[in-house]
Amino acid sequence: MAILDELRRERGMAMLLITHDLELAAATCDRLAVMYAGRIVETQAAGALTATPRHPYTSGLMLSRPSIDEVVHRLPVIPGRPLAAFEADDGCAFAPRCAHARPYCADGRPAVVELEGARVACTRAGELTLQGES
Repeated sequence: MAILDELRRERGMAMLLITHDLELAAATCDRLAVMYAGRIVETQAAGALTATPRHPYTSGLMLSRPSIDEVVHRLPVIPGRPLAAFEADDGCAFAPRCAHARPYCADGRPAVVELEGARVACTRAGELTLQGES
């Protein structure tokens, strides 16, 4: 990653990194986009996304990461089964696994809203206070 980052800087280029490693992404990227079932659910500056996630899925991902600062016997998990992109219907694909879901979440694909520098696809994004990294 250090070599790629050096080449990127020397040549004034951009780099798109696709990974499941949020720590790596946050350390090497300016902005992060989180996807669920083939859809982008949140986009935010890397530091802001890890500190203040705006989508319930992003929050669940951040909370389920192991920490080097504390010993836990069991990591929190997001309940339910992840959906593949072809399984997602017109409603919120994450709703069946979301603790914050309401019946109207199934009424259509959530619009992307701008919220304090974040772009979030969640009908409840403006009213939720979610946890990120500690």
